[in-house]
Amino acid sequence: MKFMIFLFLIALASAADNCCKSDITTGPSRSLFMPSLQSCPAKTTFICSAANDKAVTSITINGNTTIASSKDGANSVAEIVCRLSDLKWTLNGQVVDTISCL
Repeated sequence: MKFMIFLFLIALASAADNCCKSDITTGPSRSLFMPSLQSCPAKTTFICSAANDKAVTSITINGNTTIASSKDGANSVAEIVCRLSDLKWTLNGQVVDTISCL
């Protein structure tokens, strides 16, 4: 029984090593990931919520590339994928080091 618990703990620890990093968000905190990055998802949707119903929202990656935008208070969304070969977040093959809601 103790050996089984030991094997379970080793498997759990090695699974945690196969996650993309969870500290990629910059900017205002009007955004969220579904599912959260802490749950180690293979892909996630980044949702940028509008500050009010007249606001324009946009999502940028790596500080300068706008990948989504909306107007009139609508949310902007983008799906990113964890590339397991190097544990990097990607969007259409482009590495996402940071993602921001503006």
